[in-house]
Amino acid sequence: MNPQTIAPGEFFCQMLMEGKLMLQQCEQTGKHFFYPRVLSPFSGTDAWTWTEVSGRGVVYSTTAIRRKPTSGGDY
Repeated sequence: MNPQTIAPGEFFCQMLMEGKLMLQQCEQTGKHFFYPRVLSPFSGTDAWTWTEVSGRGVVYSTTAIRRKPTSGGDY
């Protein structure tokens, strides 16, 4: 599978199903970014590559969206 021929979000999900955590990395800045997208948020170019990461990062915050059950519940 060539990651350049499918949408970044689809490739990310396929790699998760194979047990791999892949993040995009901007080639100009060297910074990783998430959520999967077509252009780097740092340089604005499509100059990025997929990099396998360990998954041993630090979570600094989370968000819970609260909705009434009649509106579909929380997510």
